[in-house]
Amino acid sequence: MNSLTYFFAGNNLFIPFSLILGAIVWVNTKGKECVKRLLLTMLPALILFLLFVGLYTIFPQTAETVKESYREIFVALFTQIFKMSTESISTMFDIVLELMLSIVLPLVFLNIVVVHYYFESFTHRLDESFDKKVISFNLPEVFIYFFLGLWTIMLFKRFVNIPMSVNVLLNNLTLTCTLFYGLQGFSILLYNLRRKGSAISGIKLMGLLIILMMLLPGINVILVLALIGVGVLNTWIELRKPF
Repeated sequence: MNSLTYFFAGNNLFIPFSLILGAIVWVNTKGKECVKRLLLTMLPALILFLLFVGLYTIFPQTAETVKESYREIFVALFTQIFKMSTESISTMFDIVLELMLSIVLPLVFLNIVVVHYYFESFTHRLDESFDKKVISFNLPEVFIYFFLGLWTIMLFKRFVNIPMSVNVLLNNLTLTCTLFYGLQGFSILLYNLRRKGSAISGIKLMGLLIILMMLLPGINVILVLALIGVGVLNTWIELRKPF
């Protein structure tokens, strides 16, 4: 097996390995505070991601070979589907590639949150204390500095040329940090629904939101931004009023 084989295998196995290692960490951190537990569960994915970024930076020729191999497959497939020129499809590939590379860690995070939330909800379906933990999920105040700092860097990097590897890393860290606030927004939404007398479970609410995001293009973006906005706003304004 040559080095290219290992790189291709690593690309294909990154997300499955990250989820498996994350599951192992989740099981072995039972009893820890929820935010810390989530951060530890994401740690294997972050380490693997940094490893891949480092390897592709150290071996640029291999990285370019892998990239061009994917480009050939992409061009061959979509040229037939869209009946567009090879140059247009190749340009589309560059855009899609950077987009996909920028959401690797957020995808892992979303998978971890959804799968483990459903698992924990089923395991503690008769335990009211679990429900209280969900509606009281709260990020530490120091987290807002990471959030604002990363978005500030994201703003200013538009005016300077930075290596693609650094750009991809910043995109992943920023979006993952942002999703943490989306999760806090979900917790606040569930809390306020309970405060108003709704009996909807967290599982049903999450399922409803996922369905709406899948079926309503445009509205899904508004829903995500609203949850994130609520989560961030809670840093300065207490949005969980007493029952």
